[in-house]
Amino acid sequence: LGATSASTIFVPGHGAVALVNGRRVVVGNRRLMDDEGVDVSALAARRDELAASGRTAVLVAVDGRGVGLIGLADAVRDTSAAAVAALHEMGVQVVMLSGDNEVTARRIAAQLGIDTVLADVLPGDKAAEVARLQQSGRKVAMVGDGVNDAPALARAEVGIAIGAGTDVAMESAGVVLAGNDPRAVLS
Repeated sequence: LGATSASTIFVPGHGAVALVNGRRVVVGNRRLMDDEGVDVSALAARRDELAASGRTAVLVAVDGRGVGLIGLADAVRDTSAAAVAALHEMGVQVVMLSGDNEVTARRIAAQLGIDTVLADVLPGDKAAEVARLQQSGRKVAMVGDGVNDAPALARAEVGIAIGAGTDVAMESAGVVLAGNDPRAVLS
């Protein structure tokens, strides 16, 4: 597209703004569009459809006008529901801590039988959410795989990194799982 790192501004947890071939391109969530003064109302119905189907809608604007959507979805592992059920049998309350929008996160949580959903959490706020859970008297085991999870993994009583995750997540966690099967958390 012709954009360079010097012409791109990344807004953690929201998206990016870039100058591409003389045009201002904004790619990100609704909050970023609002901050940039972009009207995306024409895309609202399709954005809601994507969210209802379990996808996160990334909005795209060019020169202040909403022009498109990108639907992203994390693949739910086949063994995730079984892992959540086994944790419940052990008396563990399962909390989803996600940067996804509320509708998407709740839909996935319902599929898996997750007890509590904390959605729309910015990357820098995940550790604060873990601290809030701890302050309410809970012992927290955090499972994560990304750069955004690293501070929360370090803050939890037990940080569990998924083995195929980022190096920083694995360095921040006390436990690193060898594979990607969520049932490994049980052991």
